[in-house]
Amino acid sequence: MTAVQHWNLRLDGPDQALALHRMLMDRKFDGPPDVFFGSPFIAVVQHRLLDMIAEADPAKEQDWHRWRQAEHHPHRVKQVRNYLQGVKGWPTMTADTRRQFVRDLFAPLLPSEDLLEELMGHES
Repeated sequence: MTAVQHWNLRLDGPDQALALHRMLMDRKFDGPPDVFFGSPFIAVVQHRLLDMIAEADPAKEQDWHRWRQAEHHPHRVKQVRNYLQGVKGWPTMTADTRRQFVRDLFAPLLPSEDLLEELMGHES
């Protein structure tokens, strides 16, 4: 297989992008956590997809910015907090690893620094 430097995914419009975003959010947060919950690969895709959606409609870009703030989704914050209770190896993770792991759990939502610090300080 030839190494690919940059991958492109063709979407025919914002409706397809929104459908993919919705499916990823539902898959990630609606059900028991699995290997995809907190996956750094899925997190990157979710962030890029939502960036595309927001940029496609400048009139709604601020709405998307507000929507992405994790604190506006208390049920998602609770899910992440509960998930962290059972993370094996949490005490041995470095601060940088914990920080990125928590960010990946929230993707495409963005936790504030205060929330991030609170969750990183959690001992499992």
